[in-house]
Amino acid sequence: HAASVPTAVRLNRPQPIQIARLHRVAVEVPYTEDAAHIECLDAMALTLNDSIAASDDTLFRQLDSEAVLLNLKTGVYYGLDAVGTRAWQLVGEHRVLGRVIEMMLDEYDVDRASLESDLLALATEWCSHGLCTVVGK
Repeated sequence: HAASVPTAVRLNRPQPIQIARLHRVAVEVPYTEDAAHIECLDAMALTLNDSIAASDDTLFRQLDSEAVLLNLKTGVYYGLDAVGTRAWQLVGEHRVLGRVIEMMLDEYDVDRASLESDLLALATEWCSHGLCTVVGK
């Protein structure tokens, strides 16, 4: 279960986390796949060298330590727990997934291999749902 970490403590004391379930569908509305969604699915071999950015059609709203993402094209809402929210924020600040890993390793007590695997899977899932796009690939 992911821990909620007060902002003032984040950089000073690593916190234990489990990030296997950072993302979940909150409400799903049927839609047809658009070209950008299909293109993103075809290019989903993400690496830590890749940069991603929120798509223009993604709305982000933080609710305490959690957040909601809304794909405006599809009408599908996605919920993020506290750790998923932090990952989304770091992607917004740094874009390069390898840099996001480094920042999260400083903030949380988690082994690198698990974090890399889970973040790459999460970023792939975000892109596959049209929430973000790969920049410069």
